[in-house]
Amino acid sequence: MAPKDFSVRVGQEEIGRIFNLKENLDLKDLLVTYAPHYQQLGWVLVGMKSPAGAQLEFDLSQPAALWSQQLSEMGADQGQINIGIRTGKASNLLVLEVNQGEGALSLDQWGDWRAGCVAEMGGCREQHYYALPLEAPAPPSFFLAPQVLIYGEGGLVLAPPSLEPQAREPWRWRRPPWEAPPLPPKPAVWQFLKEYIPAALVKPEVQSWEEIYRMIAPHGALLKALLVPPTSQDEYYQGIIKTARGLGFKDPALLFGLLWHAPHGEARQNPEKRDYLQELAATARDRQEGGASAPGLPARMDGGAWPDKPASHPETASPVTQPTQDV
Repeated sequence: MAPKDFSVRVGQEEIGRIFNLKENLDLKDLLVTYAPHYQQLGWVLVGMKSPAGAQLEFDLSQPAALWSQQLSEMGADQGQINIGIRTGKASNLLVLEVNQGEGALSLDQWGDWRAGCVAEMGGCREQHYYALPLEAPAPPSFFLAPQVLIYGEGGLVLAPPSLEPQAREPWRWRRPPWEAPPLPPKPAVWQFLKEYIPAALVKPEVQSWEEIYRMIAPHGALLKALLVPPTSQDEYYQGIIKTARGLGFKDPALLFGLLWHAPHGEARQNPEKRDYLQELAATARDRQEGGASAPGLPARMDGGAWPDKPASHPETASPVTQPTQDV
């Protein structure tokens, strides 16, 4: 065959693979660039393989110099590496991910809600990043599928340059946090959360013992129930609830606080007991009222659980308004 007749043909599948490898390398380079910025903001990072979502063996919370070489050694053919940020109190971060159509419209009705720090994906979805005020409770993570996703306490949001698993498109910064640092949520965001957040997901703040003691000090029987040596933890807690309700204390938040601060209890040494104690307090209320509320009904939050006006800066956040006690 004459040299002029020789040619190399590359199939469409191979061309696609070459472009994918180049894209993976470009996104990994961006990850190495972005991660130190995220660390400087105090964000807790998690590395994951896309699209499986399996966590990487190396720790992205370490300085980039310790893991960037490991990332390079993985090779472009091993797929895209995504970077997740733990939201809520872990990073003092709240992220609203919205569909630019219905999702944005559902928030527009509450007023100006948009953040200055924004990422986008494929021209159809946006992520709005907010700094949580230090004294405000972190909203739980939940979603109004598929228009609005709220990444709050316990959430893990994919941040740029992560590749969205379903759309197979990367998240890109429109205004990155090192140029537009996240600010506290605007009043419209808090109003939106008040309206839509599932009340069952909210973990109330524990009332202080000083506040509780002022209410129960005149009632010797309740003080005795708190001080009696327990034969078992369950009987001890049940005895406190029974005595408190017999004296007219019905507010679940107060009952929960009594159980939390009970001197012979184990909640303060074992915070995992929190859900158990909340359930005990709620169950006592349900028994008194003849049963729990019907499942499937929309849940509403107590309006006092979130601040109406965010502070201008996290360090100067106003204390969260506490609900009035019903005793």
